[in-house]
Amino acid sequence: TATACLQDIEAFEAELEAAAASMPKVESEKKGFRARLSSLKTKPATGDDEKAVLLLLKGNLLRVLGQEERAELLLRASVDLKASIMEDKYVVPYALYDLAEITFGRGDLPAA
Repeated sequence: TATACLQDIEAFEAELEAAAASMPKVESEKKGFRARLSSLKTKPATGDDEKAVLLLLKGNLLRVLGQEERAELLLRASVDLKASIMEDKYVVPYALYDLAEITFGRGDLPAA
């Protein structure tokens, strides 16, 4: 019916508005990711510090883009390097924060 069609259109418009509202955050995250990535001079990661940073950055970006499963794998790999990280001690707390965001998004509040 016409009423159902109008309701579908209104629901679709609401979804479009919500997606548009989230775009600045995604764009901001992408800019930050590109800046951090370019600061690494695109050379291959040689030590565990660099590997952990790259895993964190990619995991963060995937989380923001909604690919939580892939992000979780990379973030956990970053945390697993904790014992061998010498300089970049900030990596593990940031990775844990992103993991908590993923877990919270799933509704698992105690684990988050």
